[in-house]
Amino acid sequence: MSFYADFRKSQQFHDRVSKLVFGMVGFGMAAIVLMAVCSATGVTRNRAEESAKDFADRANLAGGDVQYLQCTDYDSDGDTYVSCTFLDHGQTLTMECSYLGHGCRTPKIQINTLDPNTQIWRY
Repeated sequence: MSFYADFRKSQQFHDRVSKLVFGMVGFGMAAIVLMAVCSATGVTRNRAEESAKDFADRANLAGGDVQYLQCTDYDSDGDTYVSCTFLDHGQTLTMECSYLGHGCRTPKIQINTLDPNTQIWRY
């Protein structure tokens, strides 16, 4: 093989790798945009409501008296959970329900550090 043929093969390899890398970056950006659009259009709340209603149904099957009230449509910390409110035996109950279908959980507790001069919150 000549030097020119080796150079062409090397150049073709680099072109293919470049296309693959740009394709992966493009796919990642498209996924981020899709998540933002879904969040903005209320898909987040609809899916969280499904998780919340499923949670209430399961709690009632276990002998509870839980009624679903509402969910927010904003994920404040990006963990795929939004706040949902329930009524449990006449008392308000707040849970976090996933808009990816992972069910509901108790909210994270925020504890301030002992130093009042810091703005650090620990979860």
